Amino acid sequence: MTVTRVRLGDVGALALTLAVAAMTLIDDVDAGSGWSTYTTVSLALTVIAFAVLTVRRRHPVGVAVALLPIVAVTEVAGGAALVAVFCVAALTTWRTALWITVLHFLAPIPVTVITYDTALGVVGGNLFGAALVALALAWGTAVRQRRELLESLRERAERAETEAELEAERSRWQERERIAREMHDVLAHRISLISLHAGALELGSDNVEATAGTIRLAARDALDDLRDVLGVLRSDTSPGVRPQRGVDDIAELVRESEGAGTTVHVDVCDVEDLDPANSRAAYRIAQEGLTNARKHAPGEHVTLTVEHERDRLHLTVVNQVGCGDHPTGPGSRSGLVGITERVRLADGTLEHGIVARGGRHEFVLEVWLPWTR
Repeated sequence: MTVTRVRLGDVGALALTLAVAAMTLIDDVDAGSGWSTYTTVSLALTVIAFAVLTVRRRHPVGVAVALLPIVAVTEVAGGAALVAVFCVAALTTWRTALWITVLHFLAPIPVTVITYDTALGVVGGNLFGAALVALALAWGTAVRQRRELLESLRERAERAETEAELEAERSRWQERERIAREMHDVLAHRISLISLHAGALELGSDNVEATAGTIRLAARDALDDLRDVLGVLRSDTSPGVRPQRGVDDIAELVRESEGAGTTVHVDVCDVEDLDPANSRAAYRIAQEGLTNARKHAPGEHVTLTVEHERDRLHLTVVNQVGCGDHPTGPGSRSGLVGITERVRLADGTLEHGIVARGGRHEFVLEVWLPWTR
């Protein structure tokens, strides 16, 4: 609450107290009683009541209770009582405000019995006072509810802001994960090719010129792929960026693997109506499968199939595994992790492991992706 609003509230409380006191005193004088000792006492009690009101915000209930004896003695302090009831209703609970209101309904009864000569006057005076107290209660309750509503809206806005920050942080984290996954998928395939051909040079390849040319092309393709990924990450509509690769581009992966000395049997079905996002995911999974086959089982036969099974795409990569096989190059061990994440995001299914078939051990990677989303 600002200082200006506090001062306005004090001015309003003083104005209401003085207005009720003035009207009551004028009514008493006009009634013929004149200025008496009782009038002086009533005015003094009203001043005390107003002094008590100065702490009404810190002790609303205490102030309202302290004014009960004054209200029971004189009607002149009725304005102060209304301010006290208003503060209780505005600053405390509904139950507390209700019983304070009931007490202020009952407190003026003795003075009205003494003041009015007839039963009708007593009843009318009490009903009028009760109506004013009820009005103060309603007004204070409305102020409290408005304040609670504003606080609720402010808390909701703060909570929404916090949730937005968390969502932004989660989005940044997911974006970093996506970038890391894309970089791994793009570079691991090309670098594995470079590693294989560099190993051939190290062992004394007979065709040094051709091997060096293959390394140069693989490095150039790696840079091109990296440039494409960065372009897509900046904007999906960046000029000069090649279309995103999909299942139709798996044949190129196979040619590159065969150029590196890996025999690949490939069987890809028609995927014309396959969801583009899942087509891209299938391409990356096939790329990672071929890369792992070259890395962990160099020279072994690889079978890659893509089939349309009802409403799903079924991708399988199978390579033979020898007992003494070791990776031909360093690995980040994030290949299967990346595949798992891609399958999860596509709401698909992943199975992988080594199985024994015909006396040989084979590593089988199987993925099922929804045909449409």
